[in-house]
Parts: sequence; structure tokens; C-alpha cells
Amino acid sequence: MPKHSALVAGLPVGAGHPAFLVAELGVTHEASVDVASQMIRAARDAGFNAVKVECIDADRLVATDYRDAIQYSFSTLSGQTKTINYHELLKQVSLGYDEIGELARIARSLDMPFFGTAFDIDTVGFLKSIGACAIKISSGEIDHFPLLQAAAATGLPVFFDSGRASVVEVLMAVETLTAAGCPVPIVMHNPSGYPAPPRDVCLETMDIYRRATGLPVGFSCHTRGNAMVHAAVAVGANVIEKPLSRDNTVEEDEHIFSINVDDLGGFVSEVRAIEAALGVDLAKLAHGGDEIVKTRFRQSVVAARDLPAAHRLTAADLGFARPGFGVRPADAGRLLGRSLLTPLAAGALLLEKHLAD
Repeated sequence: MPKHSALVAGLPVGAGHPAFLVAELGVTHEASVDVASQMIRAARDAGFNAVKVECIDADRLVATDYRDAIQYSFSTLSGQTKTINYHELLKQVSLGYDEIGELARIARSLDMPFFGTAFDIDTVGFLKSIGACAIKISSGEIDHFPLLQAAAATGLPVFFDSGRASVVEVLMAVETLTAAGCPVPIVMHNPSGYPAPPRDVCLETMDIYRRATGLPVGFSCHTRGNAMVHAAVAVGANVIEKPLSRDNTVEEDEHIFSINVDDLGGFVSEVRAIEAALGVDLAKLAHGGDEIVKTRFRQSVVAARDLPAAHRLTAADLGFARPGFGVRPADAGRLLGRSLLTPLAAGALLLEKHLAD
């Protein structure tokens, strides 16, 4: 594959290919295998290319000295800002590793590619063991080089979030991944915020990453609704990641910027329609469209009034109307001063056969 394309679950990801659509089960599966499995089926039926989970071991992720100290805030649809202990939140919204393994088996039975976000090195091995099609690294781990190296060493494709990282940090992550065996990492632009306001989405950042790295670049959407997704596709996102929810009005973390499972089919259709609309018809640009249809809706010179035979034409005698099967308006000037061989009724097309030499 060329440098700017990766291969994920057998599909090329990069310039010139359809956006790879990832359904993010994240933390909106209500910590329920049944709900998560319903989401997997819905995403498969809607035409998503893969589903992703977050593999969180709260006790492993948060240092013991800080389990009571770190607070986490998010906004709800009603406009409230909720603040909760981060360690406790992780425990509430996370699935166990046995449950994640069960979801991987369900996805495999549905022929749905499945992968996960790893926050530690042991989870990388776990994801590899359950048949994940890729590894995702969150923005908080962008400088966790041992984790990046472990992910790259699996031989699986690696996605990584940029989050609040600088361009230098993004480039260092790319260098680390490629040196460790991942030839084409996928850079995910994920604007910070829960949800992220449109002014902070900064979609043109994706082009900076693309130019700086030559790699596929995706968009992880943290904004309510689909407008930012549509815009991201229009500016060339190679990957779209969007969380799912059974009800995105729920006043819990991440539901506000999720898409309801009942709306997934329309979401995919809209993305594919936008992609279809982005093409360039070079033949049309060079030669114009269908000649018959085009001519039917162009205009021709017509008689502006009843004109007798032998009448010498003036500008006042000429009008214009569809279709374009007669003399083009652009050529009207060459008719002036010429004489009619036959009379013409007002509104009739003026043809060369009506004119004396």
C-alpha cells in the first residue's frame, strides 16, 4: 500500500477511498453487554465498517494517590455541567474484559470488524488475543511511547487521537509507531470537549496533519448532531468515528454527542451521499454535459415580432427563447442587416434557411 493508505479489516483507508466509519460504543453502552450487542448489530445493519470499545481498567488507569482527587466534568443536553469523581465514573461506565471478549465474539459472528482503545500495555495483548482488527490509542496516551510501541508490534493497524497534543507531539507519535513496526498509523483529530463546541472543532487541522505526515487522517466527533461529521467528510476525512446511544438525551457522559441507534442508517446514507457529491466530472468540464439535454435548455434567436419576407433584420427584430436548436444568442450580431427569404411569425425560431446570403 502507498504510504498514505492503511488497510483495516481488509478495507483501504486513505485518500481516494470511502471514509471508514467507526461506531464508537465507548462509555454509552450503559455498562451492559446486551445493550452493546444491540449496538453492534445496529451498526452492522446500517453499514458501518467497524465497532470500537474502550478497554478501561479503572484501578490500573488511575494512580492510587489520585483516585479521590481527579474530578471530571461534562455537559448535558439540558445545559447542566456535571462533575464527578473520575475514578468512580470509569468504574461505572466500563465493561469487564470478559464482557469485552464476549462482544468481540458477537461481532465476529456478525462479520463485523471489532477493535478497542488500549490504555495500557496488557490491554494491547488482550485485544490482539480476541481478534481485534486494530488498536486505538487515546489522546491521553499520545506520549506513552512504550504503549505505542507495543501497539505497533502487534502488526495491527493503529489509530491514535490527537486531542490537546501539539503538532510536534503528533509527529513524535507517528515516528514512534512507524519505527516500532506500524508503517501507516492513522491520525484521528478529536477536538476536546464533552461536547466540543463548533468553534473548537477546527476541521482544517486535519489537512495540517495530512500534509505534515502523509498519513490517513480521521475525525472523532464530540459534537452533538451530524453537521460536523458532514463537514469533515467534505474536507476529506478518511475515518469518521461517532459514539452510539439508545437515547442521546440521557443526562450522562457522552450521550449528548452520540447518535441514536435508530438513526444509524440515515447517518451512513448521508455520509455516502456527501462522498458521491465530492467528485469532479473532468469530461464535463472539458466538453460540457449531454449535448441534447444541454441544447434543449439553451436559447435561440427568435422573431421578436411578425416579420415579412425580404425584411432586413435589425436588433429590434430579434428576441430569444428556448430551445437552443437555432442560432445561438452569442451569434445574433451576425444576423443584423441580412434579409429574410420567408415571412416569420413572432416567436418563431430564426434559422439559417430563413436568411438570404
